[in-house]
Amino acid sequence: PEKVKFQLRLGQSKPIYNAFKAIKESPDWQSLSEARKRIVDAQIKEAVLNGVSLEDDKREQFNKIQQELERLSHKFSENVLDATKKFEKLVTDKKEIDGLPATALGLAAQTAVSKEVYRAYITRASSGDLDNTPIINQILKLRLEKAKLLNYNNYAEVWI
Repeated sequence: PEKVKFQLRLGQSKPIYNAFKAIKESPDWQSLSEARKRIVDAQIKEAVLNGVSLEDDKREQFNKIQQELERLSHKFSENVLDATKKFEKLVTDKKEIDGLPATALGLAAQTAVSKEVYRAYITRASSGDLDNTPIINQILKLRLEKAKLLNYNNYAEVWI
């Protein structure tokens, strides 16, 4: 939370934002290289996307959303890591593979492991106590709310 507070305070700094705007509005703007112009434009856009131009109540709501998004993202990552660590598959019934030649057993084992690992990988943290579905839904809801605070129709528009 402290890291997010610091990033928000920095990203919403009016003096920094105004300094970049002053550069863009100065007579020297045209003499800057294209790279420097892109840097200034990017800093201005980033400040706006960080809520620098929001009124106090909207900025407070924006900051709460950012804090919650950070918490949810952290929990999401923890769930994925924990689900990955928990996964295991144990085959105990030899009857199902009786009669297969050694080469076929090796290939079947390799294929089975491959499919099991892939399936486990793409479905990790999607069920049980490590299910990320509610976290994903909450992240999507908060991103939409954040986009609307910034006067965008949806979160995708923020990054266009």
